[in-house]
Amino acid sequence: MQEIPSTLFKGLSALPTPLHGKRVLLRIDCNDGGTSISSMQHRVQAVLPTLQWLLERGARVAILSHRGRPQGRPKPELSTAPLAVALAELLGQPVPFVPDCLGRIAQTAVAELAPGQVVMLENTRFHLGEQLNQQPFAAQLATLGDYLVNDAFACAHRTQASTHGLAALLPTFLGLQFVQELQWLENWAKAAHPKALLVGGNAVVPKLELLQRSLGKVQIMLLGGVVGQTFLAAKDLHLRQSLIEFGAVEGAREFMAEAGVLGCRVHLPRDVAVAKQSLPGLKLITRAPHQLAADEVAQDLGPLTLETWQKVLEQAPSVVWFGSLGVWQHPEFRLATMQLANMLLARQQRQPRAFTLLGGNGLLQALAAENLLTPLAAAGVAISTGGGALQQALCGHSLPAVQAVIRA
Repeated sequence: MQEIPSTLFKGLSALPTPLHGKRVLLRIDCNDGGTSISSMQHRVQAVLPTLQWLLERGARVAILSHRGRPQGRPKPELSTAPLAVALAELLGQPVPFVPDCLGRIAQTAVAELAPGQVVMLENTRFHLGEQLNQQPFAAQLATLGDYLVNDAFACAHRTQASTHGLAALLPTFLGLQFVQELQWLENWAKAAHPKALLVGGNAVVPKLELLQRSLGKVQIMLLGGVVGQTFLAAKDLHLRQSLIEFGAVEGAREFMAEAGVLGCRVHLPRDVAVAKQSLPGLKLITRAPHQLAADEVAQDLGPLTLETWQKVLEQAPSVVWFGSLGVWQHPEFRLATMQLANMLLARQQRQPRAFTLLGGNGLLQALAAENLLTPLAAAGVAISTGGGALQQALCGHSLPAVQAVIRA
């Protein structure tokens, strides 16, 4: 992210006082893609401190959020109603659900709130004006609040009505989690060398941009998942039927040549855990990447790679890890992710001043499935709520939601 002085971040402390009785639109992002709210539990819990801060000061809070990509049409399976239930359980007080975020029903629900009460409005993306950042839609939202508090770092990279357009119409402030995310990015920029960047998951082309923009700033890179497999293909290693993003192969070749010139060490998998393509998960075998049989598919890192990477990361005081290393949806294929996470947890406990930042939806869901997010955070590991937003910020791009608050 382009460097912005922390003094320009308008956080909760900048809200006018007294806040008692004031209407606050709280924009959060607990988007789960429409699967299950439990899969985004970390994001739900991350907004609680901001919500509690507002309610304790007597604000009347209406929550805005989205789920999935309904393309401007109401879809019951993408309603934010389950989010109201999840927040109520964590908050310990009712969070009534309002079946629209506009119109008389929303106006009435907000008007009837007592100080210290909160409602959950329906999915903002059920209206086409949200994703198109249309001024009339933002203007209707603005009638519901006196202030906007944006705690939705995970969609800070998007120019949408409830995160961007609304900021031009209401006094706007950043929530506690949003400010924390920006501080983590500042800390990474100033962190001790050598810095290590561990990248996994899918979507290789945008992650290739992250790698390219990190050259000269990061001294060690470790590439797993489909990213690592695509880089192995760039070295002319045949991984049979394993997933590879062929459109990124040439860019991977160019990147490795440039990294060599700049002295950045790039670590690729030395061995992989494979399974039969037709019967995944029945029997895992470890092979060198170039030794896969015709019906075998790479699913995770092998033990030799894991041992090497653990030693490398032990020597790096600053680590950013973005994306899971294997097919995390299957327990047998997230072993490397879990072992590396446990190693970083132990490292953080021994070295509290080390900087470790984890992000990416796949990685966080894998860690959540193994109940590792809470102990990692307790040890001082930074757990970002951002996927695409974190990636864009690490690339050095401006975040529209941040710029909107600065201009407001």
